[in-house]
Amino acid sequence: MKLFSEEEQLLLKEEGWWSDVTWRSLLASAVARVPERTAVIDPFYRENVMPGEPRELTWAQLERASRAVATSLAAAGVTRGSVVGIQLPNVVELPTTMIAIARLGAGVCPFPVQNRRHELETMCT
Repeated sequence: MKLFSEEEQLLLKEEGWWSDVTWRSLLASAVARVPERTAVIDPFYRENVMPGEPRELTWAQLERASRAVATSLAAAGVTRGSVVGIQLPNVVELPTTMIAIARLGAGVCPFPVQNRRHELETMCT
């Protein structure tokens, strides 16, 4: 899905607002340079917003986890051009899932965590 014309895209790149750098390329670079360095960390209050104790993922672990999520999403029918809604608090699963979706060439539609069934049904129809 392209929201901007080729001319608009070129202008945004020329002005420095956009680049050809992708999450996947940034992740691959970090995995190659510092695979065991911490990439993402859960907040100390994770147990208040999501099951499980707070976790940390290294760049290598984030790469593996995002590949696993991408495999599951692809098996569920997510393909290039799909739009995937996600509703997660600020925990390690959020960037993992966003990277997985980008890996498939799909788009992310984040839903605020405070929204409940009524709001989600309204937004998804």
